[in-house]
Amino acid sequence: MPPGKDPGLSEDFQQWLEKLKPQYLKKTSISNAVSEQAVPEDDADLLPWVNARCREFEKEFETRIEAEATTTEGYLKKLRQQFHAYFRNYKAKVTKQFYAITAKMIRQVANAHATASGLSSSPSVAPSVSIPFFLLEAAKVTPRALFDAHFRPEVSNHVSAQRKEEAISHWQHHAGMVTHELKSRWDTLTAS
Repeated sequence: MPPGKDPGLSEDFQQWLEKLKPQYLKKTSISNAVSEQAVPEDDADLLPWVNARCREFEKEFETRIEAEATTTEGYLKKLRQQFHAYFRNYKAKVTKQFYAITAKMIRQVANAHATASGLSSSPSVAPSVSIPFFLLEAAKVTPRALFDAHFRPEVSNHVSAQRKEEAISHWQHHAGMVTHELKSRWDTLTAS
């Protein structure tokens, strides 16, 4: 459950669930993710696995759950929702960490290359690598794509200045010139 909605699962419930995290993570797509490849699918039996653990959870805390359910209307339904949300939130957190680490590694490689080759990674241009993880899952995430996303603002500014100097119209050549410059930088990175 999101913070502030309700107290969430009690401490002992969370401790019981904590032990299941490694097993759960092995069944999710993110446990098999590789930074230069698209994220694979979750195991087909992930939801049945969570449902089975939910039944085990209800058996483990049966007396307590029944006592609470008799006094609080809708308690069991809410508890089951919280149980499933606990795992969904855990997967979302791990996925976000994966993409943050991947983006950080790509930025470090790009910055090292820029420093080594004399290209500047202008501090006035904010890197645009902070793409929401749910957009990256559908597309293939490659080091090249992250490199392009990081350097695109800087290269675009450079190409704009170059076009003004050479009086080249924007609508005819800007995108092609940006793409060419990004490819050129990538090729010098992979050649070294």
